[in-house]
Amino acid sequence: MRDYAAPDVLWHVMRFGATPEHARSGPMLKILGGGFIQSLRLILDGMGFDTDAEIVTTHGETTSGHG
Repeated sequence: MRDYAAPDVLWHVMRFGATPEHARSGPMLKILGGGFIQSLRLILDGMGFDTDAEIVTTHGETTSGHG
């Protein structure tokens, strides 16, 4: 199965519970952004658009809406 400590991933990699500023400095945007951009480029190609278009990713925040 997995050979890493899941709580460490949540806190240190995904930065759950961190301030927005600290979370933005983490690796998640880069980790997830690469695959997301590849998918977008495939969609652009399929639709006949320029696959060399600049794709900009950003790091946002939201609340759960509970409370």
